[in-house]
Amino acid sequence: MDDSQTTPAAPAGGSLYSRREDRISPLARRLGRTATDAPPPRARRPSHRRGHGARFFGIALAIAAVAGVLAYAGVALTVIVKKLRAERPAAAPTAGPTPAEAAKAPAAAAGLEAVTRLRAHQESAAKALDEVDMLMQRGFAAKSIETLEAQRSRTPDSLAVNFALADLYLRQQQYAQAEPLLLRILAADPQRYDARLKLAESLLARGEHAAALDVARWVVADAANHREARRIMARAALAGNLYREALEPLQWLLEAEPDQPQHRRDLITVHIRLGQYAKAIGQLGLLQRQTPDDPQIFNQLAVCYAQLAQPAEAIEALARAVRVGGATQVLQWMGAAEFEPLRADPAFEHLRRQLIAAAAPTPAAPGGREAQLVSPDRAFGSGVDERLRTSSEMLAPKK
Repeated sequence: MDDSQTTPAAPAGGSLYSRREDRISPLARRLGRTATDAPPPRARRPSHRRGHGARFFGIALAIAAVAGVLAYAGVALTVIVKKLRAERPAAAPTAGPTPAEAAKAPAAAAGLEAVTRLRAHQESAAKALDEVDMLMQRGFAAKSIETLEAQRSRTPDSLAVNFALADLYLRQQQYAQAEPLLLRILAADPQRYDARLKLAESLLARGEHAAALDVARWVVADAANHREARRIMARAALAGNLYREALEPLQWLLEAEPDQPQHRRDLITVHIRLGQYAKAIGQLGLLQRQTPDDPQIFNQLAVCYAQLAQPAEAIEALARAVRVGGATQVLQWMGAAEFEPLRADPAFEHLRRQLIAAAAPTPAAPGGREAQLVSPDRAFGSGVDERLRTSSEMLAPKK
């Protein structure tokens, strides 16, 4: 039987399943189920179409609001930019660089060209100096000067070339050519100690002692421990008879180099020239320990004692000098003006006569007349060396 024929028609004004019994499916009817056996009807899920529509409407409204705000901000920003442009003065149109920029361009190009030229000059000068070193090793001084003069004509401002050329002129004793170059170097760089020393040496060689002393002092003013400058100061002062100026550099050199006897000799000479005989005797005692066989020590001792009116000590020193240096040399010393205070002393005159006799050549005298000279110990008493040593030590400076 067809299911459609057994299913009752829906009552008027209601649905097909308005009654409970009517909700039983045809299959359930066949199986003999009743409305009470059927499961309860499933609750119908509420529809969400209306909720989704409200949400989409809110999102669209928010987007529209943001778009409106952005549009308003864009309009406001456009107005502000137009106002600022209107207030700013319009820049004058330029077809090219400004006059200042146009003026800087040649200067920049000139600077670059100057740097390039300077580097080329430095390389050229270095090459010339290397060539001169090779020439000087072979002894070609004239060719070296010629090479440096040619290089100086190409690079007149090169201090290295000028100094090397000045040094070569000094070696050749051409001081008139060397000094202008040294002065030019010092004008460009006053702190060049080597140029100052070379200038001082040139002035000293030409006999400009005071000028040489000043230039050497210039070095010491900036470098107090410059030993070579101190030597030039001492040499210049001694050569120019500037004894008071020689005291300070000689004392400095003696402290720096106590093992150099020449510094002490020079200082003794200065003391004697300044009339400082007691100081000279003290230094002579120290010098005698360094060079015991130097006859000049005893000559200077005799001079100091003669000037201090101590004739016995002076004659003892001269007698000691005879043993070390010989009669002829001592006889020459005794003729100096420094021994004028001893001329009237009989012992001095007796010694002088003995030396004259000893210096006279007599072939018959075996071993020479000088060997027959009376011993200083016999002529003037024993213990001469001991008294001389004691007097020197007493006047020696205390350490």
